[in-house]
Amino acid sequence: MNKHLVFILGLVISTSAFANNKLLAQQWQVASNNNAAVLSQDQGYIAEFSFVDGGVIISSTISGSCTSDLTQHKVAGKLVTFELKQQQTHCSLIPKSVKDKAVVNSSFNRMKKVSFNNASFTTNGFHDALIQAEKIRFTGKNS
Repeated sequence: MNKHLVFILGLVISTSAFANNKLLAQQWQVASNNNAAVLSQDQGYIAEFSFVDGGVIISSTISGSCTSDLTQHKVAGKLVTFELKQQQTHCSLIPKSVKDKAVVNSSFNRMKKVSFNNASFTTNGFHDALIQAEKIRFTGKNS
């Protein structure tokens, strides 16, 4: 195959992947694990509603190991304590206490944008994606 054709195909594929990432940062959607999720505007984090963990959790999009058990981050201007949990190749941040979960969940529930340190997440489509994820969870069907 011609080197130029390979380069152009790679460019088209990477451009369409970038477009998909931009789309994932514009609105909450049901992810492949059937949880509602959205990418941060800077594409450095994923916010996901985890039924297992009782609300919104945040994961880094960069592969790496968790470096400690607890960490604190600002969510919508409020300091929240997170437990760090290794999820395959990424580190997930799970709000530690009921109060921490309430701050995170209520921020995504009532605000248009939620800040997380220097990143931000849209809440556009949050309720619809959550309802769809819940339907899948109870019926096993994505319809």
